[in-house]
Amino acid sequence: MSQIVLKCRQCRKQLLDSTISPILSGHNSVLDAKSIIYPYCDNDCEDIINSLYLEETSFPEWILSSVDEAGWKKGKVKCPKCSARVGSFDFVSGRKCKCNENVLPPLHLIKSKVDFQLIETLD
Repeated sequence: MSQIVLKCRQCRKQLLDSTISPILSGHNSVLDAKSIIYPYCDNDCEDIINSLYLEETSFPEWILSSVDEAGWKKGKVKCPKCSARVGSFDFVSGRKCKCNENVLPPLHLIKSKVDFQLIETLD
């Protein structure tokens, strides 16, 4: 099993750990390292290629406080250290992915704003 750690591309602060907050695709499947690097959709959904999504039930505390502050509506996700924008959330719209197969999870991180590190675990 492997653990994926996401870090802010600007300041390198660790943002989340996939063992605590699973990383999802736009089609709501849990991503492994290979599918983050080489995302795939039959219809080339830009949402899947450019974004990483998080499950509402497993937001890290720093994201949860931003979502609470915005009243669970819409807002930006900013790095807790340097305040660089790393994503956004929208609990109002419920938009679908480009191939219209799924409603996108409401919170996404922008792949170009984060770096990820793969850590192999012994299980």
